[in-house]
Amino acid sequence: MNVVEAILHAVQTWFAARNQAWVSLDKDSNLLRNAPVATELGRKAWQEVRRMRSATLHDGMRLARAHTCVAVLDVQFKENRRLAKVLANELVYLTKVSTPAMTVEARQLEHEMTWQRNHQHWQLKEDHLLGLQEDCKMNNRIIKPAVHCVSMRDDIVNIRQWYTGKQMGYSRLLAVRYADLWWQKQNPLYAQYENDSANYVSQCLFAAGLGMSEKNSHGWWMDTARQEYAPAWTMPHLLYHSLLSRKNVIRLEKSRQCIVGDLVFYDWHGNHRPSHVAIVTDFDHQGRPLVNSHSMHVQYRPYRYLDSPIYSDRVQYLFLRIPDGTV
Repeated sequence: MNVVEAILHAVQTWFAARNQAWVSLDKDSNLLRNAPVATELGRKAWQEVRRMRSATLHDGMRLARAHTCVAVLDVQFKENRRLAKVLANELVYLTKVSTPAMTVEARQLEHEMTWQRNHQHWQLKEDHLLGLQEDCKMNNRIIKPAVHCVSMRDDIVNIRQWYTGKQMGYSRLLAVRYADLWWQKQNPLYAQYENDSANYVSQCLFAAGLGMSEKNSHGWWMDTARQEYAPAWTMPHLLYHSLLSRKNVIRLEKSRQCIVGDLVFYDWHGNHRPSHVAIVTDFDHQGRPLVNSHSMHVQYRPYRYLDSPIYSDRVQYLFLRIPDGTV
């Protein structure tokens, strides 16, 4: 086995061991201890396993299968091939069951991994996840700019009118279709942000027929041709207040009131400032919302985010409904 084959085998072995640990009910399992991973990363991985298991059981489900498709995008060797920097794209499907119900949650992640070779064996020393910011800060920087298109704004409007036949206002069906189309990747016509949740949801709303406000600092608008976006387009707390100020938009009291196309805002710290947002795209066996979102790119994730590292008892969920036909 040459050095390239060896590092690819180590990457594959690590993801397989972690997925088996997610599914295993044996808390004393040596799966991760025997995996090619440094001690500190192993402990961190076990914390992730416990969060995943606890969240799944709390939802009345059992994680029956975790299937990962990993694409190694780049490998760079250093220090006489004793160190390897690996960029890997992970698409994981989590099959959860509760007789007779079943749901499949999907997540897409990018890993910047550092592997170190000891004789013929590779060991994972660092694993940095890209795009995992589920808590939006005041400085929400751009990761990737939008693809330049001079007439993009007019083109999007024309395409939307052609697709719907006429300008009908908000359609939750179209919102969910867009959410499922772009959940695991970035529409290149829009910039990508460090915390991309509000940007992604804003795209869903606009593609579904919700009209932009006038171009000013307090509105909800975008002009990709000029690389200009209103703060409310990209910041969850500003998006929340901008939508709530619109006629007919309703704040729901309970998650049970949600239907597909509604929005869930996350006030992680209980300070009345939402810093994450997702769109409802489905429901579990007990009628609880499942959501799509960006930052961690997810599809049909249980809305409570119980397995998120940022979750705490202080979190408050805010639910908004944009009625069909809202312009």
